Parts: sequence; C-alpha cells; structure tokens
Amino acid sequence: MLRRWLRPNEEGQELVYKGHPFLGTILSAHPLRLGVLLSGASILLLLLPALWAHVALIKDTASPGWPGVGFWQRWNWSAMYVVVLPLIFAGTAALSRACASIFARLTIPETNGAEATVTKLDGSPASDFLASISTEISRSRHLIFGGVFVITAALTIADVALIARGYFLRIARHVAFPFPDSDWSVAFQLSRPAFDFYGWSQRGPASNLAFDFLAYTAQTLAVFFGLFWIAKYWATLNSFSKQLIDNEIDFRFNPWWSDPLHRMGLLEVGKLFTGFLFVAVLFQVYVFGHRLQLIARAGTNLSKYADEIMKNPKSIHVLWEHRAFQSCTLGMWLLLIFVLLPVVVISWVPLLRFRRYLRRIIAERHRTLRGDLKRFPEGSAERKTVLREWDEVNAANIWPNGDFAGWIFLTLMVVLTIAAWFPPGLGYLAVGGGGALLLKLLGGFLPKAKAAGDS
Repeated sequence: MLRRWLRPNEEGQELVYKGHPFLGTILSAHPLRLGVLLSGASILLLLLPALWAHVALIKDTASPGWPGVGFWQRWNWSAMYVVVLPLIFAGTAALSRACASIFARLTIPETNGAEATVTKLDGSPASDFLASISTEISRSRHLIFGGVFVITAALTIADVALIARGYFLRIARHVAFPFPDSDWSVAFQLSRPAFDFYGWSQRGPASNLAFDFLAYTAQTLAVFFGLFWIAKYWATLNSFSKQLIDNEIDFRFNPWWSDPLHRMGLLEVGKLFTGFLFVAVLFQVYVFGHRLQLIARAGTNLSKYADEIMKNPKSIHVLWEHRAFQSCTLGMWLLLIFVLLPVVVISWVPLLRFRRYLRRIIAERHRTLRGDLKRFPEGSAERKTVLREWDEVNAANIWPNGDFAGWIFLTLMVVLTIAAWFPPGLGYLAVGGGGALLLKLLGGFLPKAKAAGDS
C-alpha cells in the first residue's frame, strides 16, 4: 500500500537501487508525496509525542541567549524534520527518478539526423546503455549498504553514548548525572524554577527516555538514508562517466561540438548536476545556520560577535578566538563532517574524470582539424567551416550544466563548508570566492588555442 501511494519510478529504481527494493521505493518515490509523507510522519511521531512527554516547550529562565530548550524550540530538530529533511529527500527522489530518463535520451539520435550522444563503438544504437550503468552500480551495492550501515551505527553510538550512560545511572542506580547539554533530551533532570515548562508538569525519566528513543531513531534513519543516497548518487555519476571514458566498455561518447550552449550534447545531464547542487547548498545553508544558532545558544550575541570580528579583520588572534568550537555539540561535529561530502561527490565526475577525458578528446579533435586546415586553402569556405568548428571545440564546457554555473555552485559550497567550520573567516571566504569567480569569468576572455594560420 505504501509503495502504491509513493509511486516510485521503476526505471530509476532499477538503475540506481537495484538489489535494494525497499530503499529504492523510498528514494525514487514521487517527490511531493515523499515530502508530504516525511513531514506528516515527523509531526505525528515527533512533534506530537513531544507534547505527550512534556518536552515540547521549555524555557531556560537564566539563559542570556536563546532561552528555548524544548524540542519544538530547537529548530535543528523540529524544523529540520518537518521542513528541511522532507525538502532534501524530495529533491533526492526527483534526481533519482530523472537519472534513467536523462541517460536514456543520450542514446536517441537527434531529430535532424545527427548521431546520438552515446552509441556503441561501431556507431550502432546503445540500447543496453542503462543496463550497463545499472550493472556497474550494483557491483558496489553490498559495500555501500554495509559501509553506510557501519558508519551510521558508529555515529549513532557516539552521539547517544553520554545520554545513555546518564539514563542508566539515573534509572538503575538512582544517581544524578551531569549532562553537558540541558535541554529536552534530559528534561526530567532540569531543575525548577531555573527551567519553565510553560505550565506543563515535569515527567520522569521513563517518559523522557521513550521520547528520546523516538527522536534518535528518526535521526539514525535520516543519517542512514542520507549517506546511502549520497553514496548511490556518487556511484551513479561515476558509473555513467566510466561507460564513456573506459575504452574497454563498448560505448562511445560523440561530442556535439556545435551545441549552442557548449555542453557537448550533455545539457540534460546538467540537470542532474544542478539538482544535486541545489539540494547540497540547501543542506549546507542549514548546517551553517545551525552553527550560528549554537554560538547564540552559548550566550554570544551574534551582532556583537560580528562587530568584534569586523573591528579586527586582520588579527589572526581575534579570528581564532572567535572560532567558537566550544559551542559545538557532538551532533554539530557530525554535521560538519557530513557537509564535506557533497563537494567531493559533485566535483568527482566533472573535475577529476571528465576534465582529463575532455582534454584528450579536444586534443584529438584539434589534430583532426589541423589536418583539415592543411588541405584547404586560405579564404575557402571549407577552411572557414573548420575554423568555426575549432572555436566550438575551444568553447566546450567541462560542467554539463555550464562551466560558470558549475563554478558558482562549487564556490558557494566551498565557502559555506569552510564557513561552517570557521565562521570568523566568512568575510575572507566571500571576498576570496567572489574573486575566484571573477578570475574564472575573466579567464573566459583569454585567447584559446588557435588553429595554424588562424590570425
């Protein structure tokens, strides 16, 4: 019944999640339906039980900073599960569903009679292109599932170990434990009147533990699904590029050099990059925002925090003093690690694999065009055609969604990632990132390799 309501894309499920039917059903579901399901489930299984456990709204009356320590008031929990995660996973589902149709369209000849972007080495239709990608992805399915399971288990154990120890001492040995973070997760031990429960009674450790189990189970599932999707998406992009680059595989990439957008015929593939970049930036904005929230929760006024940095922008000592690592919880440290993954995934294919391949085919195309130039006299129509093709080859983009758009997103991701780790450096990162993009833009005006005899 759940599968029928979610309406998973069978082609996308077969391509990306072969061997994982349940996970594939979730991660290739109809995006809107999946988002609604996750948001609704979070309300029913987290927000409402928080009311039952009397941990939804709690005020720290002595805190000079953000006073709310209830589950609803911690937006890294409430807003994350009701809004942010449903949006992210809806985006991942949309990308999973799009992979199969986009890759399949590469094998269809153009309406003007031009050959397909991907064919067999002998030029025949690549009818088994999707099956070959799927087979390559499925080879790593056990390694990905097992690796993600172990990593998720290790992260969860590390995250809940201290809370579990405190509950054990309180319930089994009736010993109070000095929890480092006084919030909803240990509401049973918060002292009145230092903490105001907004008229609700203060429940005991058993009720609190039951709700904590729900919350951290949801967190564990979110981490697992997120890591699993990132690993599978990396495997998909990697397998796709391998089909085109590996000479031992019976497929050939036929660059469309006259592509008006200079994408070599990979414009549709660019949608997969753009979609992933959007989801990744959304996640990174959340991580950076949560980092600032923790700084504020630690009692630091963010306006004063920014003013102190701006008054001494050249002082390494001042910048280092404002790193605010002491405000990071274990969960924040985990997010800081996770925030590095999207940069690695999205840059792997276009920068580390396609760059070398593109340079090689450009060099090969230049050699062919040079041979043509030697055969055609100056001023002939044929020579002008060859020179036009030369310019088209020089204009080819490495990023399927366009070099400049790709570099904008990658720069933004790098800036957000480093800023989340080291907030005082945000100003330098913004200036440096903007400068890097400006240099990249100006680099587009630099002269490219010229054809022999072309003045």
